[in-house]
Amino acid sequence: MDDAEHLSKSSNIRVILAQLSGAFPMDQEAILKLLPRGIKLMSVKKFGVSAFTATGRIKALESTVYYFLSQVAYGEQGRVMLNGEAPDFIPKPAGFGAYVQAPAAYFYLSEFVDMAEDVTTPPDPAEWSKRLANMHKQSRSPTGYRAMFYRKLFLGICRLDIEANGSWPALTLELATKQVADVIIPQFLGNLKTPAVRKPTSLSSDAGSYFAHNEMELGHWRCEFIHDCNRLYSLKGAIVYSVGHPNNSLKKTAYNNMLYLIEKYGPLDGVDKYNPSIDPSITGACIVPHLAEGLI
Repeated sequence: MDDAEHLSKSSNIRVILAQLSGAFPMDQEAILKLLPRGIKLMSVKKFGVSAFTATGRIKALESTVYYFLSQVAYGEQGRVMLNGEAPDFIPKPAGFGAYVQAPAAYFYLSEFVDMAEDVTTPPDPAEWSKRLANMHKQSRSPTGYRAMFYRKLFLGICRLDIEANGSWPALTLELATKQVADVIIPQFLGNLKTPAVRKPTSLSSDAGSYFAHNEMELGHWRCEFIHDCNRLYSLKGAIVYSVGHPNNSLKKTAYNNMLYLIEKYGPLDGVDKYNPSIDPSITGACIVPHLAEGLI
């Protein structure tokens, strides 16, 4: 297996950067395809840190000096993530593409903004909030069918975690996953198949955006049914976190939440029992922030 093929097998950016000895992965041929004809690349260096991508600053020269920010991610997950960057409300995009030298590597190129030097005046809070709210308000779901969308998202991230970290220890995971997808999700979201009922809304996260209920991000609910809906939505965040952080406890938490929902809304023989002693909503346990891992 050559280096490019080996890199394509991993979606863990920290593992990939370690294999590259900390250097920024650069594909000059692919980058130049997105830039104006005649522009020359002067230098590139690793810049900043990210939990999901390799980030670098590219210096280019035409009649003047330009700086670009390049983000690189690997595999199908990386392609979807970078291709989903918002075209507005961010530094001016230059383009998205695939590396020529590494077929499983994708990059997003944009204007480089040095937050320490280029941004001398903070944005007006009212105007910034208004633009953010408008971006979400104007968003449109590809289908309008929330249950189908979240079912596909849930099954996809479960598959992604298995591909990245191997099979889960629980022998009944496959049964539990199928029950959540086919029975639990329709109970909570099936009534949203009518687009006029709670229009699907775009939510932003640190790795991209997706369509969901507002409570997927907020989570401050007291009504029991809504609390359980939040528990269902928490599966996405826990499993995605697990993809990039092998051997963490959130994988077990996600599975335990599946069991809770199955026992309450879709009892099924052959799966494990929900264990309240490892439920963070009861124990108060929390994940270790990226800051403690030196990622930000």
